[in-house]
Amino acid sequence: MDTDRSHHEQFVKDEMAKRGLELTRSALIPFKEFPFEELHAIVDHEERFLQENLIGNIEQAHNLRVRDSESPLPVNARDIRTAMLMLGAAIAEAPPEVFSKQSLILKICPYCPD
Repeated sequence: MDTDRSHHEQFVKDEMAKRGLELTRSALIPFKEFPFEELHAIVDHEERFLQENLIGNIEQAHNLRVRDSESPLPVNARDIRTAMLMLGAAIAEAPPEVFSKQSLILKICPYCPD
């Protein structure tokens, strides 16, 4: 697991570009709240779950916000924050085979419900 914040930010930028979505300059601010440096011990299937759900959540949050807009709008920090809250809920509800009760992500996730 790469624990460098810039790696994860670039992943989101690349995935949004693949979908034809631009990001505002401040879109990735919510990432500052997440302790990426503590993710050194999560396993590959947990990382895949996080990545796949985060990207889907960003798209969903963005689409809901702009659905009535007549012109394309970029993904913003509110979309990303909403997506991370949705991800926190998904982590909390994930089956034990995805995140065991001892999983590091459950302990450090600022978006996971208590």
